[in-house]
Amino acid sequence: MGIFSSTVRLDKFKAKDLLKARIDEEVKYDLQMGSLSTANSRYEGYKKVAAQPERSNHEIERAALEMACWAKKKRSTLKQIRDVQARTRVLDSLIQTVEMKDRLKKHGIWSK
Repeated sequence: MGIFSSTVRLDKFKAKDLLKARIDEEVKYDLQMGSLSTANSRYEGYKKVAAQPERSNHEIERAALEMACWAKKKRSTLKQIRDVQARTRVLDSLIQTVEMKDRLKKHGIWSK
């Protein structure tokens, strides 16, 4: 049962587990940003190659094909980055809620 499972209840969350999940999301974000950087640089590289004078039609078509592939990679990577950011915001909210719940339990306000 994962953090984002629909069967998990608020009282089952532990701040330590949520912090670990947040670190995992940060790592995923960093990896996706690296992938986005690579895709962007490859796309721009092929764009420069296609724009150079004295290129044959075959080279220009090949560059256009590669640009299309790298543009698709950029779009999918951006979607994955948005998903990671959304999960991170959810985890931040859950961490805050669990910490507040623990403080309220300590003062006897939160009860089962």
